[in-house]
Amino acid sequence: MGRGMLNLVLINKIWIKQSVYWFIFCLFFGSCFCITSVCAESAQSEKAVLLLHSYHPGLSWTDEITSAITRTFQNSGQPIQLHVEYLDTKRFPNQTQYLEDYFTYKFAQIEFDLVILADNNAYDFVLKHRNDIFFGKPIVFCGVNGFSPSQIEPFDDITGVAETPALVDTLNLIQQLHPQVKEIVIAGTTKGPTGKLNFDQFVSTEPLFPQLKFTYLNNMFMEDLLKQVSGLKQNQVLLVHAAFKDRKGHLLDFTDCAQLLRKASPVHFDPYENF
Repeated sequence: MGRGMLNLVLINKIWIKQSVYWFIFCLFFGSCFCITSVCAESAQSEKAVLLLHSYHPGLSWTDEITSAITRTFQNSGQPIQLHVEYLDTKRFPNQTQYLEDYFTYKFAQIEFDLVILADNNAYDFVLKHRNDIFFGKPIVFCGVNGFSPSQIEPFDDITGVAETPALVDTLNLIQQLHPQVKEIVIAGTTKGPTGKLNFDQFVSTEPLFPQLKFTYLNNMFMEDLLKQVSGLKQNQVLLVHAAFKDRKGHLLDFTDCAQLLRKASPVHFDPYENF
């Protein structure tokens, strides 16, 4: 391997989409309707479901969740009206007051039978407003990092699927495939709940791998990150756990980030998972 050789890896996420959305569907029709004692005659009436995303349309991760839920509902044969809303927190992280006012007004016009939450920002937002905007609504979440059952212990109508990156397994696999590696370079962010949780998980995992050095490239513009990547050596591995903005403030999709990093790397790039 020549100068600047780089092994580039995306953290694997434990995420089986189809199973998750069939879980949502089964929960919705098997539990939610029983709780509300819907009779057989009215069971075929149209049900209103809110899908609240943490991020924005056009982000591949977000779009895949919407597509899978939409497809599952369409194939169910049940009359379901799906409403999709976006907190857009990756591009506009400081708009909480605006969203509170907006959703208070808008959702007052609609009686939802179920609320589906995708990722941490939506999860945190709805739990914060469990007693006002989303009072009495059954909730199913997915893609939530750092989940603990104690977070929903006071509620009997909230459930879902947590997201747990297989970090230890990933690091063990790196050592098996690349025994020459001495340093793990982590490119990510400490902004937003998911980024902070991922960062904390890396830091807490360091003592399990005393033979490795951990270096963090946090909150960088893509242009600067590409320069850093081009200078890495053959005994380093880059782990990527975030999407990045360019200097113009444009947020790049996960796939676009991977493609740019692949081009900057002088070796083959084979991510564990395409978002």
